[in-house]
Amino acid sequence: LKRVKELYQKLLLETTHDILCKAAKLYHLEKIKANSEMYMQDLSVWLNQKNYLLYLDDIANNGDNNYNVDKISNVDAI
Repeated sequence: LKRVKELYQKLLLETTHDILCKAAKLYHLEKIKANSEMYMQDLSVWLNQKNYLLYLDDIANNGDNNYNVDKISNVDAI
């Protein structure tokens, strides 16, 4: 948990909480659609590899879309 907090604080210098949450939601939706939730990366790995960068275009294109939040649970607890 300590490592995750440090990584998260470091990423907040590069981006915002909102972008990180939206990217995490998109990542989770991607895993749900592929039926591969059991193969999701650990949060520390996901943050360390800066995987949120993969979803920046999707976030920009979708604007304030809710990203099917009804299907997502515990993602906002980051």
